[in-house]
Amino acid sequence: MVRYYIHAVDGQKYGPVELDTVNQWIAEGRVVPTTLLQPENSAMQVAASTIDGLTWGQGQTFDSYSPQTLSNAHYEFVGAWACLGASFVLCCLPPGAHISLGIGGMVLSVLAYRKGKTLALLALILNLLLAVVAVVAMRTTGAFNPMEFMRHLRDAQGQ
Repeated sequence: MVRYYIHAVDGQKYGPVELDTVNQWIAEGRVVPTTLLQPENSAMQVAASTIDGLTWGQGQTFDSYSPQTLSNAHYEFVGAWACLGASFVLCCLPPGAHISLGIGGMVLSVLAYRKGKTLALLALILNLLLAVVAVVAMRTTGAFNPMEFMRHLRDAQGQ
């Protein structure tokens, strides 16, 4: 017997459960025709209204529901890499801006990873390194300006 994961509007994934449980949730109003269900051994998600064996209430119409949309983490993933790229392209920003970009990139990376983008872990690590380097630069030099930091490095190498 096929069991299903239920992708709820709150972004949570429930299950796997059998059709009897899904039918009970339909009766409770927790599953509607546009709720996305995913067979246990598949990555494909389908609307509940397309699955045979589900019992819909009498007079229940499918057009009264607006479709659910689940984020595929595209914007979070791109944003995480954009934070990293912006920090490198705008290298003359003060370290505080690099720290902010790094933290923003880490948050977006975690969001993307939690939604299934495994490559977001690389963005997370690189954004973390960016933030750490910026913090170290600020702490060791007291510099809030990258030019001061570079001058400090040159002076340290000259000694």
